Amino acid sequence: MVFPCTSKPCRTATPDPPCSSAGAGAKAGASASKLAEGGTFQPSLFDERGLAEVASDDYPGERLVVCRNPLLAERRRRKREELLAATEAGFEPIAKEVARRTRTPLKAARIAEKAARVKSRFKVGKHFDADIADGSFSWTRRQGRSSYKLWEEPVPDFVLEDLSPGNWRCDAVDKRQLYRRLSVREYWMFDETAKRLRDDAGRRLGELLVGYWLRAGEYERVCANAAGRLPSKVLGLEMCVRDGLVRFYDAATGEYLATYSEAQARIAALEAELRARRAAD
Repeated sequence: MVFPCTSKPCRTATPDPPCSSAGAGAKAGASASKLAEGGTFQPSLFDERGLAEVASDDYPGERLVVCRNPLLAERRRRKREELLAATEAGFEPIAKEVARRTRTPLKAARIAEKAARVKSRFKVGKHFDADIADGSFSWTRRQGRSSYKLWEEPVPDFVLEDLSPGNWRCDAVDKRQLYRRLSVREYWMFDETAKRLRDDAGRRLGELLVGYWLRAGEYERVCANAAGRLPSKVLGLEMCVRDGLVRFYDAATGEYLATYSEAQARIAALEAELRARRAAD
């Protein structure tokens, strides 16, 4: 949440008024205690303090206070857990159908199509790793981080946003301005539809991948090199989209970095080779 603080008094019922230095009137001390005792607000709302004062060109002459709402964060966590559970419940009938089809195994493409419909319905597919083959379907929840909390962790040098259907305007416009103010050196956006990315004038770019370098406090769009790839100075790699995925190319080796599935396949092949050598010995 962002609250603009102007020269006009703002009436707040908080023991630590964020707008006090802007001439804001605040009911503090005994008045706040009286309100809490009367049930007007819950003191637990202020047990976790997450306030920061920022400035924005969008609000000239105003001071802004950014507030982290722990209750909203908890509500979103519960909602995400519900969606994850619903996605797994949607996968179960697919797994049962695959297991039942022993005489004519279900093809991998058909299984992937069914799983994609479930992911599209609940919008949390990125939290799952699916193993799909002819006559085989299984999945696991990803156990790593699902988000990077800027208010708790260092500001990154590189950010890559995968634009989501419901939040793409925020990623493409608002977050770009936020990361510019935070001095994130490179900001990249991937749009699998090639319909959402816009330039500063709001015109559709028709691109799958767009990157920005930070120069003199402003973002400058990254231009493709002769090979059609976009260079990242922070990573020392070149980026492009191949087969619907963002790929990273190492000019020093002349090879693309392995995707997760490619890396897993290589690991499995090496483990099989190691087992064969042990058996031969």
